[in-house]
Amino acid sequence: MNCEKLLKMIDGARSAGATTLNLSHKNIETLPPEIRQLTELKNLNLKGNRLGLLPPEFGQLCNLQNLDLTLNEDLESLPAEIGQLPELQTLCLWGCRIASLPPEIGRLTNLMKLELSYNKLESLPAEIGKLANLQELGLKNNPLTSLPEEIGQLTNLQALFLDGSQFKSLLPQILLLTNLKRLDCVEGGGEDCWEGQLESLPPEIGQFESLVHLGLSCNQLSSLPADIAKLTKLEELELGCNQFTSFPLEICKLVNLKTLDLKNNEVSSLPVEIGQLTNLQRLDLFQNQITSLPEEIGLLSNLKELDLCMNQLTSLPAEIGKLTILQKLNLNQNQLTSLPNEIGQLSNLQKMYLIGNQLRSLPAEIGQLSNLKDLYLSWNQLTSLPVEIGQLSRLMFLELWDNELRALPAEIGELANLKALFLDGNQLTSLPSEIGQLSKLFCLSLKGNKLTQLPPQIGHLTNLQELVLDRHVKAPKRASG
Repeated sequence: MNCEKLLKMIDGARSAGATTLNLSHKNIETLPPEIRQLTELKNLNLKGNRLGLLPPEFGQLCNLQNLDLTLNEDLESLPAEIGQLPELQTLCLWGCRIASLPPEIGRLTNLMKLELSYNKLESLPAEIGKLANLQELGLKNNPLTSLPEEIGQLTNLQALFLDGSQFKSLLPQILLLTNLKRLDCVEGGGEDCWEGQLESLPPEIGQFESLVHLGLSCNQLSSLPADIAKLTKLEELELGCNQFTSFPLEICKLVNLKTLDLKNNEVSSLPVEIGQLTNLQRLDLFQNQITSLPEEIGLLSNLKELDLCMNQLTSLPAEIGKLTILQKLNLNQNQLTSLPNEIGQLSNLQKMYLIGNQLRSLPAEIGQLSNLKDLYLSWNQLTSLPVEIGQLSRLMFLELWDNELRALPAEIGELANLKALFLDGNQLTSLPSEIGQLSKLFCLSLKGNKLTQLPPQIGHLTNLQELVLDRHVKAPKRASG
């Protein structure tokens, strides 16, 4: 936006006594001194511009409450006049190049949210401790190696984001923030799970009695202090990409926990005490070394998502069937040779992933999964499907690549809602005529079988848009009548 247009917008906002002005993504490089005229302004959005600095006249926006400077990648500093905005409640500087903050930042005593993530900050001024009403402080992905002691004075702080910092331990001043509800110390910015710094947690972690969310993924933790059990309000605990070789028993005392993430560790077994986490809704154990599940897994009666992908499970306990509100079950890349009959009791299951196991058959009870929408069974050793597969009336996606199927049951035609069927890499020599009943089928993939032709009933699939065949397979003929 050129200067003339910008001045026109500013003048229009002034004349109208505007309280909100959106100047986001206008390619603005500088703000004119006339910006001072907008004394009624409460909300100013300057996101995604090319501002290199803010003019000193900015300090005359005395009623400004919310200022968004996100993604001004040329902005390296703030003027001292920023401290003249006494009504400011929200200041967003995400993704700029701020290397330091002026001490005048401490005058923003009404500030409730300060977002400084993805900048170049190596330190914070001591005056940060004067922001008595601050509730949320975002410091993700800055090269911070320390924090001022005064940060411990932010007694109203409820959320602190320190992801990607360089701390080797939780600093004592952080431990003074006992009203925190959310604390994130995910290292490597959440992208590189092997750049972590934290090697241990202090016993004082138990002082965070109000904590609801604790994010500690991508560090070098191998154990937890006993006092973590004092976090009785904790609902979300993220410990993925650490160095745990055993399941920390202390977790089992966090009876209000709803989400537990332990992916990418080296846990080999689960303790029977896991059954105490009866409020757990999501359990992520992706890529560990778990060889079996305890019967007590069935006590997690509120579990909705269970991820056990890339473990070493050879079987499932019958008690898995007690997880009656489970909606998503990921068992990809284990060593399962069969499923227990009780799998059919998972009446609310919508997605089940069993890719890359050693399954030779499916139990008839799989037909009882009345809410199942997606079923992934590729890279197993299935030679047939049970006729009960046809009872999955809500199934929309069925993947069976690279098995040893020689035939499909006629009941496959009863999958009235099926949209995608992948059968590549099997031993099929023919398809049942009932396949023509799949009126909603959108994609049918059949490469790598022993088919020479398709049944004419394929012509009934009027919604079919993608049919993948080997070249030698005769094109389907439309059924007569």
